[in-house]
Amino acid sequence: MPSDAAVYLANKTLKSIGPSTNGEYLNVDTSTSAFTFRGGVSGGSIATFMAAMESVPKHVRREAGRPYITSPIVGVPPPPTLQFLHRLFIPGMKPLLGAFFVMGPGNTALVQRSYGLLELHAKTGRLYDSIFNTVRFESMFQTVQNSTPASDLATRKEAVLGCYGSKFKYTEFQVMSSIASVVLYTAVMVFGVGMLLISPVRP
Repeated sequence: MPSDAAVYLANKTLKSIGPSTNGEYLNVDTSTSAFTFRGGVSGGSIATFMAAMESVPKHVRREAGRPYITSPIVGVPPPPTLQFLHRLFIPGMKPLLGAFFVMGPGNTALVQRSYGLLELHAKTGRLYDSIFNTVRFESMFQTVQNSTPASDLATRKEAVLGCYGSKFKYTEFQVMSSIASVVLYTAVMVFGVGMLLISPVRP
């Protein structure tokens, strides 16, 4: 996934700078992805959303939406998912403005899962997938059959450098051209989702 790969590469770039005078490496604090989305939402996506609203109990949806629900380790509280206006400052450029991204919750859960797996790897010498009960090297994007605790210094150092940091947080948004477009986009989305939640309106 682009979100997961972007955070992984950002952390790798920070670590490549090398340690400071006290021997510590830079960690990721808040990682923000800004997406440009063109096109509409497919009928299949709408049908999936409607099926989830109708078939999945509310308490299950509420539990699935908790931060770090797919991660073996719980990190610091992330930024609000339903944020009205996003503003990303980039040196030498105009700030990027954005609104809620429909893929945001799912992408964030995936990134948080990778964060937890990498933290677990550094602590135990392995990456354990608590969902599928298999051992995986997710940071390398390949599955392995067996994994043993890291015993040599080089392996342990690599595992520690793979961690994003104890203060890591992730957020993403959809890029908009202006605050007016953010307001219009948000109003249309709220209206559309609201209509889908009303049983008489749904087909």
